[in-house]
Amino acid sequence: MKVLLVILMSMLNSVVLSAFAEDPSGKPINEGTPVSTTQGPTIGEVVTDRDMVDEATKGKAGKSVECPDRALSKIVGAFFHKKNKTNVPDYCEYHFFEQSVFEEVLGDNYVRAEDNELTSQVNYRVEYIRMSGEVFAEKRLDFTSGLKTPSVEQHDKRSGEYRFAAPFGGEDGAAEWQVKYQKTKNDKRKSWNVHVDKMDVNDAGFVREVTNSWDDLSAGETVKFSFLSIVHGKPIQMSAKKIKPENCVLPNEHSKVDDYVCIKVSISNYLISLIAPALWLTFEKVSGELSVFKGITNLRSDKGENQVGSIYYRYM
Repeated sequence: MKVLLVILMSMLNSVVLSAFAEDPSGKPINEGTPVSTTQGPTIGEVVTDRDMVDEATKGKAGKSVECPDRALSKIVGAFFHKKNKTNVPDYCEYHFFEQSVFEEVLGDNYVRAEDNELTSQVNYRVEYIRMSGEVFAEKRLDFTSGLKTPSVEQHDKRSGEYRFAAPFGGEDGAAEWQVKYQKTKNDKRKSWNVHVDKMDVNDAGFVREVTNSWDDLSAGETVKFSFLSIVHGKPIQMSAKKIKPENCVLPNEHSKVDDYVCIKVSISNYLISLIAPALWLTFEKVSGELSVFKGITNLRSDKGENQVGSIYYRYM
């Protein structure tokens, strides 16, 4: 197994920090795994019963996670807002392989990581779907720009919020990242250029940073990295540390604490960390898969507010 799947995950999105973009890491893929180029439903389209198989998965922290399977989806995430006391998720997220769209956006200026053995198999499309079947947001990630620095484009149909980050440069490689952010459809789109040397991680790449630092984290060390905040157009210093698994959310009531590793990710600046909630990541010890994410997500609520909750993942 030569190609590694960098799994997606939801990330930090607060007044102080841009959302981590959604998704997990570390699961190997058999060589030759087919890549989906199917576009699937567009934003705002309602997914029919033919697209979604009515099959619920049981018991996620005592809940009956009712996100049904969808053809070609490799990862399914069920999001529960912290105030949601029911067994029905607020929304479901579906992760698909697909071809890159970033080279189409930036053309010859788009830069791939020279040492990256992965190609289009690490390109993802993530669809966010209400339980009614409506696709209300979509995100695309391309890890060919780097396993810890994927290119990202996210669009939320409800508010018109838009996020974009991708490297660009000449023949000698990327010198800067192009970053764009628009809070609502009525706001002006902001744009920044961020020097590549100032950032270590972007979006879902922070999970790769965590798994790459597994030995150091297991030894009790704190791992620090610079995370690109798309909302603010600049890097923010973050810290990751292993803590007791009892402090994290386990997948379900039958889960054994010893089977999981709990990682806390927070802003390094002490004063800012007091008002910006940390992320709590529950990893399955043997497979390295991200089982549960708890914290502020990369999607705002229907009212445009930051929302805190837990996402329970399962893998196809």
